[in-house]
Amino acid sequence: MTWEQMLQIARTDPRQIIEALFWIENKDAQIVPFKFNEVQNNYYTHRTTRDDILKARQQGFSSLILALFTVDFMFNQNFWCVCVSHESDATKRLFRKVRMYIDRLPFKIPLDTSRTDMIVNKMNGSMFYVGTAGSRAFGQGDTIHRLHLSEISRYPNAELLVKNIIPAVPNNGIIIKETTANGMNNYHHREWTKEKTGVATFKPFFFGWNLSKEYAIAPPTIIALTSEEKELSAQYGLSTHQIYWRRRKIDELGNTDSFKEQYPINELEAFISSGASAFSKEGLQWLWKTTRRIEIFKGGFDENASPKLQEDDKGYLKMWEKPLPNSMYFISADTAKSGDYSSASVWHWGRCEQVATVHGHFDPDQFGRILYKLGAMYNYAMVIPENNGIGAGTVATLRVLEYPYLYQTKSNPSGEAKDVISDWGINTNTRTRPLFISSGQKVIRDHGAIVHDEEYILEMQSFQRNETGKYEAAQNNGVKNDDRVMDFVIGMYFHQTNPMPEFKGYANINPMATPDNLSEMGVAGNDTAAADFSNLEGFDNFE
Repeated sequence: MTWEQMLQIARTDPRQIIEALFWIENKDAQIVPFKFNEVQNNYYTHRTTRDDILKARQQGFSSLILALFTVDFMFNQNFWCVCVSHESDATKRLFRKVRMYIDRLPFKIPLDTSRTDMIVNKMNGSMFYVGTAGSRAFGQGDTIHRLHLSEISRYPNAELLVKNIIPAVPNNGIIIKETTANGMNNYHHREWTKEKTGVATFKPFFFGWNLSKEYAIAPPTIIALTSEEKELSAQYGLSTHQIYWRRRKIDELGNTDSFKEQYPINELEAFISSGASAFSKEGLQWLWKTTRRIEIFKGGFDENASPKLQEDDKGYLKMWEKPLPNSMYFISADTAKSGDYSSASVWHWGRCEQVATVHGHFDPDQFGRILYKLGAMYNYAMVIPENNGIGAGTVATLRVLEYPYLYQTKSNPSGEAKDVISDWGINTNTRTRPLFISSGQKVIRDHGAIVHDEEYILEMQSFQRNETGKYEAAQNNGVKNDDRVMDFVIGMYFHQTNPMPEFKGYANINPMATPDNLSEMGVAGNDTAAADFSNLEGFDNFE
């Protein structure tokens, strides 16, 4: 093969160069030809120029990325390839990989090796730098053509480093983030969450341990599977050899949680938090595996129609079920605090099933109008909005619009009938907040709700007990986002304390429902409550 032929192949299919010319040290400390494994092949086929790889341990991604960049270093003029690692020992190992690829070539590449962290290709002027996060500052004059951010979840000051280095990569350059997870309260998890919702540039890839064929050991005898192992086998198609390897690895690591963090089989396992989560990990796993699913509609309401739906891939409204005739729904809503989002869920009252969600930055009156349309669409659902702070504006908007089924809280400080106080909406305070959270904890622990929106499950996983014993969200750039969690626990508190009344037709639902008379709904009338969807626009895609 001539140099010109290799140059052409390097630009179109670098895998051929790697598998024909590169050598690598395997896990048995043997030097062997570099042949792509199954997960490397998968990523290679679907890679883009901006990727984020979340993975189990030792699947070979660092080796693959460095090999791809080494091909660029060999065959491109004046290229700068950069790999940033999380700690110095890992940096040395990564640099040794690059040197092995080059030193064992069947031909010689003239190198400048005067530095311990960088090599220079004397033939074409290209450079390959491998360093530790924070050891070098990258400025505006730098141009990096290939950037590998290895174990980015473990970088100190990751956000600052990324902010400084990514602008150095031109649009036609390549950036690959590659890491195992490191809990929820870090820069990488926040960025991953954005990527999963489509609001970030990077494409997220997840590779569970079960995708690596080498993670399997033949058991010495026939083994009986536990109920958990049977479930995993059924859901992920695990073989007996994979199950036995998993058992062995759990024994080595000491417990199942450590195994799931280092060798996750799904994203939620990958992000097991080191903090004390408010919710049962087993319960969250159950939600992730059995109830999470893709929405059938994403978009929002037309501001000039009531209600008219408009599809939008980045919209604030997600739906999993079209409103069903003769079904009763309720809507739990958390109103925004400073820098926070507003969040709402529509629940099928009888099944305690999440059928739609709203999430976004809204002014109080705007959120009120959205809740009005959402409630009207779902058979004039009971709306339970948080009335704290600016939430009072949302409640006021619903009152002005005369929404017929707005939740009303009653209190009686003195115990005298004449002193009963009614308050529209629900208040989250030091007394009620623990009650709400406790309701949510019980529901998760008992598998008592069907949650379809995966963003709720991820946010619940990061809802932790702090050093004072208070449950709160992990900090995100100075803001603690617990909007989905509070929306959820408010809904679960309502559901546990208010049994679903008998359905007697929309016109017979009491528009002044309170905790005292919800079970008696059906005694008063309001003809406006009959929801008619025969002419509703935007549902054609459900048919």
